[in-house]
Amino acid sequence: MHEAIHSQELKDIAEFGIVFLMFTIGLEFSVKHLASMKKDLFVYGAMQVLLTATILSFLAHHFFSIEAKSAIIIGLALALSSTAIVLKLLNESGDINKAYGRRVLGVLLFQDIAVVPILLMITIFSAKSGSVTD
Repeated sequence: MHEAIHSQELKDIAEFGIVFLMFTIGLEFSVKHLASMKKDLFVYGAMQVLLTATILSFLAHHFFSIEAKSAIIIGLALALSSTAIVLKLLNESGDINKAYGRRVLGVLLFQDIAVVPILLMITIFSAKSGSVTD
């Protein structure tokens, strides 16, 4: 019982953190700016997340004998990176204004958007089996 209370509190804090991050990122970008980055955001971002998640899920499932649902979640989680840290590094080096900096920014934004479906997937996977690791 005590563990369930801490788990719920942790979940609430994590959800608040995600909302706060998305709000903070949203303050810095206009719709026009995002529209100009649609290729970087949706093509490169989707390719990075899907390819990385697929490879890491495959490795987790086949080499570590992790159940398929859990391997998918592990692959997706490891495909994400910290937007705050990478943006800070890009801003400090001035690379944010270069072509590859824009691509990196597009990938980071896609990763941030992908968090929502990943969290939904975790909920769906755990609801059917009672646990993500079952």
